[in-house]
Amino acid sequence: MKSLVENKWVCSSEMVDVINPVSGEVLEKVPNLSSSDITKNLRFAKKNLGKWQDKALAQRCEIIEVFSLLVHKNKDELAKMYSLDAGIPLKKTKEEILKIETKSKYLAEEIKHEKMTMVSEDLVLDVKMPLGTILCLFEPYFKAEDFLENVVLALLRGNAVLICPSSLSPIVLTRLVELLIEAGVPAGIVSVMHTSDDNLLYSKALEEVSHVIVCGMVKGLEVLKKFQKESSSFEYNFSKDVLVVCHDADLALASDYAIDMLKQFDAFKICLVSEKVKDKFEMLVKEKMRNIRVCIPWMIEADVGAFVTPDYLEWASCSWQGEILQGGRKKNCYLQPTLLKVDDYSKDIWGPVLPILKYLDFAEVENALSDNSSSLNVAIFSENTENINRLAKNADAFVVSINP
Repeated sequence: MKSLVENKWVCSSEMVDVINPVSGEVLEKVPNLSSSDITKNLRFAKKNLGKWQDKALAQRCEIIEVFSLLVHKNKDELAKMYSLDAGIPLKKTKEEILKIETKSKYLAEEIKHEKMTMVSEDLVLDVKMPLGTILCLFEPYFKAEDFLENVVLALLRGNAVLICPSSLSPIVLTRLVELLIEAGVPAGIVSVMHTSDDNLLYSKALEEVSHVIVCGMVKGLEVLKKFQKESSSFEYNFSKDVLVVCHDADLALASDYAIDMLKQFDAFKICLVSEKVKDKFEMLVKEKMRNIRVCIPWMIEADVGAFVTPDYLEWASCSWQGEILQGGRKKNCYLQPTLLKVDDYSKDIWGPVLPILKYLDFAEVENALSDNSSSLNVAIFSENTENINRLAKNADAFVVSINP
């Protein structure tokens, strides 16, 4: 597998093995680009950006619509790649690839109708100006939304996007870049660079880019500390999923939602449960956890796959600070689905784990969700419209779902 430097696919003197987390098989070898190659690539993108921005919005939209068709044509291959690459269950990777396919087309249509500034009857100016050259650093467990917002939408708005995938799971992102180029995005305007964080820093990359985005949560904070000193325009994208179970909740539905949440690797999470129903809710979750299938990720029946490396499993388990109520066994890259009792909302816990924190009064929930550094996705199960409205109004959340 090659990297894209300027407009050419190249190897390097140092190649890095991409290893399947379950079998130990070498799936691919990717280059570890030198700092000079990275600088060359970034300068090439900056030099040629004007040609991309000069294209009419309608032309850029047509290219992304073709990309959507290519993703559809290759969806099975892409889903299998991502599952083999990152240890994510095939049913999950199929969902993620479907999102990229359908929402790419949606974004290409939606951007045509974004709010415009009317100067006269004959002149309309787009109020959303491109940033320029964007550097996207992806962690192994990236979401479709990360790719859509930071690559597809950025390209539609006239930016150049240079993607640095994790060396642990670079295959599907590289293939997506190939499809973008096949669809008509000029090589160099979109690019994929396989390299280390240190090589990026030594390349003086941040002098050449307009904006840096880290998509991921596990090592994202480490990368953030390295790059934030060098860049005034920096963004760290991660989310926290919060489930609120009130005393009047439909516990059967709430526990189903909790099980779906437990299976996710790619977000921090917490479940806030009223003390009045905590014991019954925990009992339902424990019963349903017994039906979760942990097996080889690329088997369609897998509910939970494997961590991308044993180190990532250790990073996940190090985030636990609480009492294990069920599960918790580790073997190789696998972790048994785990129910965890915690006493601190602020801890960032991830992996196939459901941390449960009881609350006595709904005001505790409001206080916890009112001031957050992460982007919250909140789901609340309750019949109390007053509490629902208070939470929807006061929570510092990107999305609040009611009895989903």
